[in-house]
Amino acid sequence: MGQLAQAHRDRLETGKQVLDIIVDRGWISAEEVAELRAAYGIETPAPPAMQAAPEPSRVTRSQSALRTAT
Repeated sequence: MGQLAQAHRDRLETGKQVLDIIVDRGWISAEEVAELRAAYGIETPAPPAMQAAPEPSRVTRSQSALRTAT
């Protein structure tokens, strides 16, 4: 598989931009990507927002009684 195809597959799997993926893989430097973004007016994406982990479900006494009764 070619590098571009690999980067596009990674983009689909991770949601990252191709330019960020090729830097992560070491195919080009971050400075080169900065130059490309500046030359073509591509904005640097904002870092992804961190999502809080869902709280564990709480078992009430009545639910607990139902579980032990069955």
